[in-house]
Amino acid sequence: MKKHIFRHLFLFTMGILSIGCKKDTDKIINLKDVINTQNEFNIDNFREINFVKLETSPKSIIGEIVKVIKVKDFFFILDAEMSLSVFDINGKFIRKIGHRGKGPTEYENITDFAVDEKKSKIYINSIGSLLTYDFNGNFLNKTKIKDTNLQSFSYDNENGLFYYMMPDSKHSKGKQKATLFSIYNSEGKFLKKIETTNIRYSGFPSYYNNAHYFKNGMLYYKEEFDNKICVFKDNLISNFILLDLGRYKFDKNDFDFSRAKGWKSKYRVFNFMIYERFIFINLQRGLVDNEMFAIAYDMEKNKLSKFINYNNIGIKLLSDYNNELIVELSMTDLIENKAKLKNKNLIRIISDIDGESNPILAIFKLKN
Repeated sequence: MKKHIFRHLFLFTMGILSIGCKKDTDKIINLKDVINTQNEFNIDNFREINFVKLETSPKSIIGEIVKVIKVKDFFFILDAEMSLSVFDINGKFIRKIGHRGKGPTEYENITDFAVDEKKSKIYINSIGSLLTYDFNGNFLNKTKIKDTNLQSFSYDNENGLFYYMMPDSKHSKGKQKATLFSIYNSEGKFLKKIETTNIRYSGFPSYYNNAHYFKNGMLYYKEEFDNKICVFKDNLISNFILLDLGRYKFDKNDFDFSRAKGWKSKYRVFNFMIYERFIFINLQRGLVDNEMFAIAYDMEKNKLSKFINYNNIGIKLLSDYNNELIVELSMTDLIENKAKLKNKNLIRIISDIDGESNPILAIFKLKN
């Protein structure tokens, strides 16, 4: 990753990190300029594009994709039905991981999951529990997590640490700080917490989204009402880059249901992926709909562009793996534009798809 000069802003004592990620960088992404731009991301930045048709069968059918993790030659896919499926690199269905229930080897729900590539383990977070399975789907362990509010996390493969993002919580007006992340090891032991001063007080509706992302030993995060992405590494918290949505940005007052009619004219950062040269960001339009607007920022050229389709097929950014970007292709667009497609491989694999088929993934490999 490019070297950035950071001013370290931290207080580390008694297992608490109080954060003060201030505006100490002049690097800024003017997201407000890309909303109406005609500038599209140049696919020549990719050295290779592969398509994966996920097998459709009674056993393999999945719902709306919530999260994808690619590890070696497998895709681990969590869907909206709280089912975790494994497909190989060619899209062949391999197995489901775990079962939903209240038994000692079962999960009540899946709020998040992680994959440890080195140990070949899968971690499933179910409210109050962390379940471990091997790659063959065999149950290994179930650990109780003291705080049952913990749901979403980023996982540090190298050190086996879980960075649990604290869920949206209401606090009294007098509170000055609140926990943003709680850090646990794989045995369920609490290690420390990262605090924030961006607090949602009682009286404000929910729907807050604090985005987080772990890569190369660094935890990146963007709080709902903060205008920057911060980075946490080696107990240091630093500024990474500023974000400017201008008039398209939500403020705290916009979260009131009385302003719901204006939500469609606002955007917020839903998630992001960081590479050596590029930052890809999913902007969510509104608060309750899953309508995404993907953008790409070229750090080398300081250039911003939208990345919302491939050959007129809508895309949804899902995840990354090394220098690969994993996206989902719009099934509606694929069906409607079959006759207009030019990529022979894509034409071949979608020849028999319909509205009931499992999703089609695209793997974009960035140039080194």
